[in-house]
Amino acid sequence: MTPIRRPTLSWPNLVGRVTRLTRVTIELSRKGRGTLLRVHHVGYPSPLRRWATYGGTGSRWAYFLTNPKSVLEHGTDLRSPHDT
Repeated sequence: MTPIRRPTLSWPNLVGRVTRLTRVTIELSRKGRGTLLRVHHVGYPSPLRRWATYGGTGSRWAYFLTNPKSVLEHGTDLRSPHDT
């Protein structure tokens, strides 16, 4: 499976009271007649902080990635006017 695109960007992440930059890589690759999207989010400062922060970060990625899936598969935009 050869990646179609693999952009990487810096992502601010609040850890305690400090904002640190983490790194997000989005990988798109062909899968059958569709496209597989993988999100790799790395760069948390320490294992303990990583687990404390990861739960919120992981659930936010799931929330935001649900909308493109809904739009592409069903034509329904799930975003709230209050989403930022």
